[in-house]
Amino acid sequence: MEISTVIILSLILIISLLYWYLIRNFNYWESRGVHCQKPGFLFGNLKDRVFLNKSFHEFVRDFYQEMKEKPYAGMYEGTLPVLCIIDPEIIKLVLVKNFDHFMDRPFPKFQSISYLEKMMVALKGYEWKRTRVACTPAFSSGRLKAMVGLFENCAKQMVQYLNNVTAEQGTTIIDIRALLINYTLNSIASTSFGITIDSYSDKESEFTKNALAFQDISIFKRIIILITIMYELPEWITSRLPISFFNDDSIKFFSKTLIETRNYRLKNNVRRNDLLQLLLDAQAAPVEIIGETDVEITNEKRETIDEATALAQSLFFFVAGFETSSTALSMACYELAKNKDIQDKARKDILNHWSHGDLTYEAINSMSYLDMVMSESLRLYPPLARLERQVTKSVDLNGLKLDCGTKVVIPISGLHHDPQYYPDPLCFKPERFSYEEKLTRHPYVYLPFGAGPRNCIGLRFANISSKICLAYLLRNFELDICERTPIPFEFHRKAVLLKAKDDIFIKITKI
Repeated sequence: MEISTVIILSLILIISLLYWYLIRNFNYWESRGVHCQKPGFLFGNLKDRVFLNKSFHEFVRDFYQEMKEKPYAGMYEGTLPVLCIIDPEIIKLVLVKNFDHFMDRPFPKFQSISYLEKMMVALKGYEWKRTRVACTPAFSSGRLKAMVGLFENCAKQMVQYLNNVTAEQGTTIIDIRALLINYTLNSIASTSFGITIDSYSDKESEFTKNALAFQDISIFKRIIILITIMYELPEWITSRLPISFFNDDSIKFFSKTLIETRNYRLKNNVRRNDLLQLLLDAQAAPVEIIGETDVEITNEKRETIDEATALAQSLFFFVAGFETSSTALSMACYELAKNKDIQDKARKDILNHWSHGDLTYEAINSMSYLDMVMSESLRLYPPLARLERQVTKSVDLNGLKLDCGTKVVIPISGLHHDPQYYPDPLCFKPERFSYEEKLTRHPYVYLPFGAGPRNCIGLRFANISSKICLAYLLRNFELDICERTPIPFEFHRKAVLLKAKDDIFIKITKI
């Protein structure tokens, strides 16, 4: 046989094997009787995302709308079969009742900085559970109450900055997201890293520059991550790839900052009421367990974590909280500027519970209407488009057998915009979250922080931080739309977390 014939036959064989590999799973859901979208070659059902025709939130919402009459539906992310859970009762099974079968998050393992592997979002099985138990007391009511002063100082910085820029005319037009990014930076630096910064006046600080760059990774790395997810590359390959979800220089900077802060405290016997201190304390096995009701038990020991894991969680709280908190706050302000009647009600609620002096933990928790405003903002603009879980042991889910390793997703943006649960879903109505209204809905159609044992550990932390910021802002300033306010705004199509494509300008007037 001639060499050219061998080469041609070899190429045909290679192409045939590659084609088979790329379509081998495309009858996975049909063979199990699960309704699904018809997959396309190479991309499965991800073509609109790969070519950025839709934002991630729009992509998830549109899939939900197409499949919402089914209890669950199948899709293909490249060659990977993924099950989308639509029925709230089955969502409850996944997140709560059958949690031990869905404990892990699907998180590719790359050859990256060791701290990234120890973040709670990446941990699996017993290691995740042990770390979660050790970290939970850091978010008790007592601990959060002790940190109110740190948040207040950051809110006062924001008010002082706005007082300065409105000093001459009493008003200014400002990019609200940039303003609230600075508040979030200052508060996370204070509570998670134990350092004080003023990102309003010092925009060139190393901390600020690295914070703003932490999601900046090259197009090449983004493509590798996408290929890893879509084509199920085995761990023995991915673990050798020098890839990270975050900017390596930023992660190294924050890791170095945490270690320096930790060493300074040990050397000088310094303690501070912040997350870093509480996580470092978790290494010493204090005799304290704080459960869901915040009842302290003094005759048991809680789980401990090593130093690297403790520092990794401070890094994780920054990664998880920085973008999500600033976006949630800016979206709330955007809607308050558009809806002055709601803004007036929120301000009245604030003034009714905070007449003078510093803001207290008890006063914050008494601001029920402000809480409804934040809840409705998170419904309309959930930071995450969906939750992701991985089957950790085979399970029969409402009659469907799922194998170990199957990826399961829960479409938050679809649920939050379903008129069946939220009539006129694009309208901003905080009253949806009154006590009476919440009783009329299934509890698993509102999931901005997830639910069950693996929900967001920092949800109360984020809630307190956001409410303090809004309380100070609305007590001192009035928010209005202006000619530069985009109505509606366009979602950023490259981002995975919810984000506006362009700046959102609003007018701020000193009261």
